[in-house]
Amino acid sequence: MVLLKKNCQELLVATEPKEALKTQHWTQLALPQIFVAYPGVERLEMEARAEHEAIIEIIRDVIDGFSDILKAVYWEDLTEAGNINMQIIRDISNSELGLCYFSEPTAEGQFQENANVLFEAGMMQALVNFPSTRLRAWIPVREKESTSIPFDIASERILLVDRTDGKLDKTSFADALRQRVATLIKNAKHEND
Repeated sequence: MVLLKKNCQELLVATEPKEALKTQHWTQLALPQIFVAYPGVERLEMEARAEHEAIIEIIRDVIDGFSDILKAVYWEDLTEAGNINMQIIRDISNSELGLCYFSEPTAEGQFQENANVLFEAGMMQALVNFPSTRLRAWIPVREKESTSIPFDIASERILLVDRTDGKLDKTSFADALRQRVATLIKNAKHEND
């Protein structure tokens, strides 16, 4: 939901957010926020790092493509002094939407779920199911060939990373993610109408 102000009246946009922003001259007061979590790359070997960074780049590009209607908070951009866990909890709690990419490559060329991202996903799952919080929905993303996902997240509609013969299909993954984010925004907006 996009909160806008015109002629000293607060209005909630009831049409598609991007179209409303393009056709009206509004003063924007606040954008909905999305918290994005994914494994870091610091421990990865060079080949695995490049592939992992390509996925992160796609995620960031897709999310940033919605920057006119959505404020993104990426876990690795949290640089303020203090307890990082408390900052992550604060930013997830202040978000209407979330995205977690779970998978990280192993030394054996397989994928496993990252424990930190699973923890953040658990927070999102709990908040989505608690009616008085801001978080309305989140997108779980993982590799198809990754280790099994915890049962309480397995019931979510998980977006699988597209690969052909082990190679990342960047276009297909970006298109699928873009569609999921657009649907998430639209559904969250209608929940607040």
